[in-house]
Amino acid sequence: MTALGNLVVHLLTDAQDAWPGLAVDEETAADAAEQLLRAVPLSEGRVLPGLLRRAVEDTEAGGVTIPAGAVVAARTGSASRGPDVFPPGPPDPFTPLTSPTVIFGAGPHHCLGAWLARLEPGLALHRLSARFPGLRAEFTPGTIEWREGGMTRSPRRLPVSW
Repeated sequence: MTALGNLVVHLLTDAQDAWPGLAVDEETAADAAEQLLRAVPLSEGRVLPGLLRRAVEDTEAGGVTIPAGAVVAARTGSASRGPDVFPPGPPDPFTPLTSPTVIFGAGPHHCLGAWLARLEPGLALHRLSARFPGLRAEFTPGTIEWREGGMTRSPRRLPVSW
């Protein structure tokens, strides 16, 4: 729900050179959207630190014992960004992913709407960039008024020109 606004902010501020490439075709834009969904945070984690879970049994993570019944916060912002798998630094939207991601969860927690959540930003970014090739930000990241939820944020408005 909040991805498109966050992706547009990123593309018009930190990745302006990528904007024209999204207009090439829908497949190129879809591949770029997948890379951006992995790398562009949907929140800064100021409201909640991550997904809250209760341990159902004693377990160990990173050398720390988590007792059964303890509540833990899984920092989802670091998922699909491990430096052993993904190159550090800003993503190149046009470099294909070399490894599967967990941007929409996995196993029993896999997002039922993942197919739609992947389709929408790719199509929207392709159509926006094709229709408005000169789109540019009339904002800076510091001037954005954010709508913040428990796990994500989205810009309330993005002043642009073309």
